[in-house]
Amino acid sequence: MPEISVILKVDDGNRYLQEAVNNVFMQSFSDFELLVLKEGANYEDTLDGMDAIDMRLRILNVVSFEEPGVWGQVMESIKGKYVVLMDAGHLMVPRKLHTQFSFMEAHRDVDVCGTWVTENGNSGVNYFYQVRHNDIVIEMLFSKAIYTQSVIMRKSVFGEFLKTCLGKIQRHECVEYYEIWTDLIMKGYLFANIPEVLLNIRTGENVSLFADPSLQRVGLRNVQCCYLDYLMNKIIELDPAYFDFLNSAVELQNSNKLTFEECKGLVRNVYSHIREKEEIHLKDGKIRILFCIDTLGGGGAEKLLIDILKRFDYEKYAVDLLVLFEEGIYFADIPEEVSWFFSGSEKVKNRFYDIEVAFLEGLAVKYIAERGSVAVKVAWVHADLCNYHWAKRYYENDEYEYSIFQRMDKIIFVSDNVKEQYIKLFGDAKSELLVIYNLIDRSELLSKWDCVGITKRKFTLCGIGRLTPVKGYLLLIQAVRRLVEDGLDFDLWIVGEGEQRVKLEELIKEFSLDDVVFLQGYHKNPIPFLKEADVFVSSSLSEGFPLVICEALCLGLPVVATKNAGSEEVLSKGKYGLLTEQDEFLLYKALKAVIENVALRDDLRNKALERAELFNESAIMDQIYTVLG
Repeated sequence: MPEISVILKVDDGNRYLQEAVNNVFMQSFSDFELLVLKEGANYEDTLDGMDAIDMRLRILNVVSFEEPGVWGQVMESIKGKYVVLMDAGHLMVPRKLHTQFSFMEAHRDVDVCGTWVTENGNSGVNYFYQVRHNDIVIEMLFSKAIYTQSVIMRKSVFGEFLKTCLGKIQRHECVEYYEIWTDLIMKGYLFANIPEVLLNIRTGENVSLFADPSLQRVGLRNVQCCYLDYLMNKIIELDPAYFDFLNSAVELQNSNKLTFEECKGLVRNVYSHIREKEEIHLKDGKIRILFCIDTLGGGGAEKLLIDILKRFDYEKYAVDLLVLFEEGIYFADIPEEVSWFFSGSEKVKNRFYDIEVAFLEGLAVKYIAERGSVAVKVAWVHADLCNYHWAKRYYENDEYEYSIFQRMDKIIFVSDNVKEQYIKLFGDAKSELLVIYNLIDRSELLSKWDCVGITKRKFTLCGIGRLTPVKGYLLLIQAVRRLVEDGLDFDLWIVGEGEQRVKLEELIKEFSLDDVVFLQGYHKNPIPFLKEADVFVSSSLSEGFPLVICEALCLGLPVVATKNAGSEEVLSKGKYGLLTEQDEFLLYKALKAVIENVALRDDLRNKALERAELFNESAIMDQIYTVLG
């Protein structure tokens, strides 16, 4: 049975049908069914027998969407445990279904999950909605705080959704989504929005699943009044002391001394205040920590932060997370115990913290250093600042950056080499300098071994990391050319995405390696590639602490790596893997040895598992708690 049922409704003459169907089949998530509901004209030519080619596509012809029994038939036809609504005038980004499915699986209490949307692509307008349930509840007083065609919902919730829709249709009334969503909130269903733009809408398209949008404001005031009453009762339930206050507000509104909008604003403020007090009360007696990071993009530091937050002791610590820029892929993975905000949030500005942690060198350190607070300030440095000083772009000169670091009480480095390079660049430090290795949960790695969709043809080398110059993939491809010239038969997978893709593709074509080197693109979970590979190869020119090498070791995979501060430390200068200079010929020789020598590979596997004990998650978390207090 499919995990997701995508419902695509098209009316007579919809010119985007073929594009919409193709868009669904281009999703990175494949375990879905697509149910196309067609009203009016025949679309046989448009779909061109696609339902026979791809069994995930089913077509349902209806005379009218207002025909009795149509939606009951749809409900009976749905096989997935989640339902996604879609219009032919919209386009999902390729990762939309995967992102929403992962979110719903991780947040079993959430019933309805939307996303942010953009109008007419990258050059258009973005629409940002509140993310968490309580904020959505408040925002619903003033606007439809969830975009219907961005939604994924549990099948049981879709049944409730249809009940309201069908009642409206049978009474020949317009279906107003605002009424549906407020009705579901009042019934106790939980909502969320993923803070990523995952849907593109076309301006001017009829984006309603059931009715003419021009009629959608009819009767809306009555719905808002009903919802306002619900929130007032909710407030009194949370804090009975507000009973007289809210009754007075209603009397003022009834006597026209308070406008309806003013009354809604008052209720919003009271509800927000109660929730804020509730949150503070829950955190009483705990050590309050603020983590700050630039983005939640696909890098190793961002993943490490999420891994740490998932293991935090929330009985002892109350944790907030500040993300400086509204971008990234890990928002759905933030634990529910963590309150998180974007830069500029008044909540962060007005809160007291015992400890403030800049989790990445660069802007995060600058932000924490310049916060006017008495908190213990901690910086977390991941990069070799002598050989890869990427953060210098944020400072006028090294002296200014050093002065910022000097405001830190403690600086954590991900390896001894990173610490040594920091001292080499900046000299002695007033701050306490500490080393904490990145944690790795081997059991979690093993749980991600599902290799569906990955086809291994032969002996395989695997490299993982962003397609950037510092990863040394040009050097690796040149070494691979030598191996092919020697007649060795193998594949190289490079898992990652980045600005160097075009240059790498050109080099692959120039060396006629199209059937040897495969750029696999970005994968949130690259572990299945490691499972299928025979050898992991790192060609990086600089690494602070190469997390992916550590993951390969934890999985017992032989490692070949070019020398840099990080790889030398992790592999103990070649004791636990093959190390080579950053040289095309020497890298070629090392790879040739490990491909041809079975005994060498077996020895490296044993050494990999031995070294993996260094990254035990329990021991690493104990070190973190010791530093944070």
